[in-house]
Amino acid sequence: MRGIRHALYHIGSRVVRAFLLRTRIYGILNIPRRGPAMLVGNHEGAYGPVALVTGIESPLRPWVARQITERGSASEYIRADFVERELRLKGPAASALSALIGRICVAIMKGIGAIPVYRNSRFLGRTIELSIEALDRDEVLAIFPETRGSEEGRPFGRFDTGFVRLAKMYFERTGRSVDIVPIAVNGRRRTIRAARPERPYPQERERLRAQVEERILALYRGIDGG
Repeated sequence: MRGIRHALYHIGSRVVRAFLLRTRIYGILNIPRRGPAMLVGNHEGAYGPVALVTGIESPLRPWVARQITERGSASEYIRADFVERELRLKGPAASALSALIGRICVAIMKGIGAIPVYRNSRFLGRTIELSIEALDRDEVLAIFPETRGSEEGRPFGRFDTGFVRLAKMYFERTGRSVDIVPIAVNGRRRTIRAARPERPYPQERERLRAQVEERILALYRGIDGG
């Protein structure tokens, strides 16, 4: 199953890179080929996750909203979050496109082993358990913990601390630290920049969240500055 997933990953990545995205990636040597590791970055709408997951050769296990992993909810979620918000389509055209993307998206998410995120739900523990299992198999997760909205003078929102809690729980269970790689995604410049990994635990949660977020902010501004 893992071999099939890796094959799908590489085929899909090449198609996206060839026809849809042209992304420059700096600091690629900072991205580990094996885990336990997490790539943590800002979202930049749909661009960030797609560009990162398809932009590097090593397979990643992305955290994704659970709605796009389920047939019953994928189309409506994609319509609201992508087709209407980013493509600015409305009406029957939006419904048809959302249904098509939804079917494709669910298949791809299952194929690459995406981890569904159950925010504000009693099923959130499932997200954590699936993530711990993946880390224990030395896989690399891709996490975009940005909250909605951004403050004046900041290009993206504050980060949720879920990825820090995951690293702490993994350390407590296994005694192994997780490499956390700060990733800055700049959609306007079609550029991703990776910093050197953090290996946090044992450390304090909020301090690490702020540290990773500020490093990504500095990387992002560096991209804008050339």
